[in-house]
Amino acid sequence: MNNIFYLILFFKLQLGVAYAESIQRINTNIEGLRGKNSVSIAFASCIKDFKPRIWQSLADKKPDIILLLGDNIYIADEYKELRLLEELYAANFSPPLVSELLSRTPTFAIWDDHDFGLNNSDSSFPFKSTTLKAFRGQWPNLPGPDNLKESIAFKISLDFMDILMTDNRTYRVHSRNESERVYFGDKQLRWIEAELDKSNKPLTIIASGNSLFPITGSPESFRNVPGERRRLIDAINRSSSKVIAISGDLHHALVSKHGHPEKNIYEVTSSPLTAPFRSMRDGQSSPAVQGVFAEDNNFGMLRIDHSENKLKIQAQIFDSHGNAAIDYKIK
Repeated sequence: MNNIFYLILFFKLQLGVAYAESIQRINTNIEGLRGKNSVSIAFASCIKDFKPRIWQSLADKKPDIILLLGDNIYIADEYKELRLLEELYAANFSPPLVSELLSRTPTFAIWDDHDFGLNNSDSSFPFKSTTLKAFRGQWPNLPGPDNLKESIAFKISLDFMDILMTDNRTYRVHSRNESERVYFGDKQLRWIEAELDKSNKPLTIIASGNSLFPITGSPESFRNVPGERRRLIDAINRSSSKVIAISGDLHHALVSKHGHPEKNIYEVTSSPLTAPFRSMRDGQSSPAVQGVFAEDNNFGMLRIDHSENKLKIQAQIFDSHGNAAIDYKIK
């Protein structure tokens, strides 16, 4: 019995060491991207098991930056103890293949329900301070706006584009009453609006844990919060910047194009990186759908070129072998 006890203790201590090492090695240095006319952005979501093949495929693409868009761990009963949350992060991000990739490539993260709390959690989740501490311990993101200190929202600013990394859980309110529903929350939405209004850069990317322009409705859908949705669309239409949304959560990959009077809005969803994938049940015949992939784990890439002051954007979804399942030019 003593041998079993010490074996378990050793394993837990090793996980703790692995967690500490993994967070120390997360690269957040974007200075090497200054002055570049072309940037490749890899993004992914829904990370449940360690699957080395897809991590190797992602590494082989040599992205300039990696964005993890939520469900970076899957919490069950661990939310009550910081140590258990740290062990979940260690299991996903301390394997050498992963930790080496994230140590050499600038990497940033936001959360969704499964790393914020339980399935479909909103701001009423009672252990959110514990999960926030674990999240901030794992991801040394850039500082956020002064008036959103309780949030995980922040901005990545590069020469010819800004990336707004948004928080879809801290202020969220689920309600049967449509007028009471909250997604971003007024304070965060005002920050997003201000960033879009003042931007003089050719491109702004809005990153969200959930799809911002879903093809079909669901209890978690942004379309169920019509007041905020209208404000966001109005801000996008006002902005002189081209705006693209990237997101996760769906457990399939999707490229969609949404026509509005002033400009088209594109969204690229990548999900899942390692969690189980599932088919797109409804909406495939929608004219908004430009590409669907639901046969394998996947990650997304945006290849953005701004040579000669002309913006070229290639949106791609890659399967676990690194093959392009969707390859789409955003115009």
